[in-house]
Amino acid sequence: MKSSTQEPVATPGTNRPDAPHTPHFDKLRVMKSLQAVTFSEDQAGAMVEAIDDAQRHLATKSDMGKMEYVLRTDMQKMESGIRTDMQKMESGIRADMQKMESGIRADMQKMESGIRADMQKMESGIRADMQKTESGMRTDMGKMELRLQGEIKDLRSDMQAEFKKLYWYIPLVIGVAASLLGVFSPS
Repeated sequence: MKSSTQEPVATPGTNRPDAPHTPHFDKLRVMKSLQAVTFSEDQAGAMVEAIDDAQRHLATKSDMGKMEYVLRTDMQKMESGIRTDMQKMESGIRADMQKMESGIRADMQKMESGIRADMQKMESGIRADMQKTESGMRTDMGKMELRLQGEIKDLRSDMQAEFKKLYWYIPLVIGVAASLLGVFSPS
């Protein structure tokens, strides 16, 4: 049988006796209780030692408080780290978005100036085409005017030639008419 004196109790997770706040375990009383229900002295001693060993590894309220404090501290550090990482990530995303926006604006300005240049080229081309068309039309109109003037001149010449013929025919016709009238007139 083990000694009937009470052994000091260890702090959970350690083998240090006399740790503060460890619940008291009366080994002798438990041994007597076990022997009273037909446990042999060796069986009762082994059971008491097993209980005592298990009790040494139990956490006390103080241990739980310390563990809670450590966990809260770790969680606060983790939360702070996560917040810092999120702020860095947000800053990075904002910087990337600003770069992207600047790139898009630059691309749009390039596209706009390209479109303006294309429109100016197109306008210049259209103006050149219009000037060519106008010049061609003026040339064609000049040719037509010259041709019409030539035709008018030819018509005038033809009319004058015909008028000259008529000029000689009119007195002849008048003379013939007068002679005929004289012949047919009652005199």
